[in-house]
Amino acid sequence: MKKAKKRTKLLLILLILCISIGYATLQSNLIINGIAGINNPTWDIHWENVQVTNGSVTSSNVTQAATIANSGTTVSYNIKLTKPGDFYEFTVDAVNDGTIDAMIDTISSKLNGSEISTLPNYLIYSVTYDSGASLVVNQELKANTSETYKIRIEFKKDIENNQLPSTIQNLNLVFTVNYKQANSNAIVVDHSMIRYTANIYDNTSTHNSIYFGQPIAAGITQYLTAVDAMNSLQSFYSGMHNCLKHKIRNDVVEESYVVFIVTSEMANEYSGLTPGTYEIRGGVDETSNDSKPIYETNKMILLNAFDNSYCSEHYRDRYWFDCYVDGVYVQIDSDGRSYIDEGSGGCYVTLEDSHCLY
Repeated sequence: MKKAKKRTKLLLILLILCISIGYATLQSNLIINGIAGINNPTWDIHWENVQVTNGSVTSSNVTQAATIANSGTTVSYNIKLTKPGDFYEFTVDAVNDGTIDAMIDTISSKLNGSEISTLPNYLIYSVTYDSGASLVVNQELKANTSETYKIRIEFKKDIENNQLPSTIQNLNLVFTVNYKQANSNAIVVDHSMIRYTANIYDNTSTHNSIYFGQPIAAGITQYLTAVDAMNSLQSFYSGMHNCLKHKIRNDVVEESYVVFIVTSEMANEYSGLTPGTYEIRGGVDETSNDSKPIYETNKMILLNAFDNSYCSEHYRDRYWFDCYVDGVYVQIDSDGRSYIDEGSGGCYVTLEDSHCLY
C-alpha cells in the first residue's frame, strides 16, 4: 500500500512537470498583492439636536423643555396645555454615528403605562418623521446618516364643550423606538404623509383651495383621520359624510382624493349600496402624466360602492362617470376631476387644486 501511494504521488509530480515543460513558452505572471484590515465595527445610535417649534407653549407652561439625557438615548419634557389649541412640538434627530447599518426593530407608544390604542377625544399626540411620514418596523437608518423625528402633543382645538376634561389630566407619554442591525428585510423610508381636510371654501377666502405642488395653507386645519375631518363640519352641514385626503411629501401636496362614506343607514334604505369608506382621486398619474388610468381606477371604486343602476357613463369631448342616490351625486371624469355634491355642499378635486363648498 505504501508503494502504491508513493507511485501515485510520483505520477502526479511527473504530470505536472510535463505540463510545465509543454507550456513553458506560454507563461504569464499574474500577481495580486493586497493588505486587508478589519477595524472594530461600532454601534452608536443616539438622539441629537432638539428644536422646539414656534408657537409651542412657553414660560410657566414649560416645567422642562425637551432635553436629551442618558448618553443621548432619552428625550424628556414636562409641559402643561391649559386651553384648546395649545400645543407643544419639537424635532429631534436619530443619528447613526456607527459603522453598522441599522433598522427599526420595535416601536412602542404608551399613555400612562399602557400601549396606546385610542387617545382621549381632547388629545392629539403623534410621533412621525419631520416630513410627516409614519414610522414602521424595518425602516433603515444607514451608518453615518440621521433621520429627523417630529413629536407633537396638542389640546385639540375643534372640540365640543361636553368633550372637555372636567379635571386636570396628568398624561405620562412614553415613545420608544428600538433599532437593530439591518438585514435583508430593511426598507427605505417613504417620506410622505396623509392628512385630511374639510375646509370651508368661499369667494373671499381663496386660500382655502389646496394646490398641487404647494403646502397646505396655514389657515386650513389638517386632521389625522377622515372621521375627524368629517366630524369637524357637523356644525356646518348635518349631512356631511365626505372630505378631502392629501398625500404630502416634503410639505407639498402630491395627490388629493375625495373621501366619502356610504353609511349602513343609506345601504339599508337603498338596495345596491355597499357600506364603506371610499376614495376617488383627482389629478394625473405621475408615471404616465395621464389622467385616464386614474379615471378607470376611480370608476371601479364607484362600482364597488354603488350598484350599476345608480351609475352611468357619458361622453362629450371627454368621458365622465357618475352615480346618484338620495341627493348625493358623485362624479369623476377623464380630465382628472372628481367630486361629490350633496346639494348644499361637497368636496372637489380638479387638475390644479382641491376644496370644499359648504
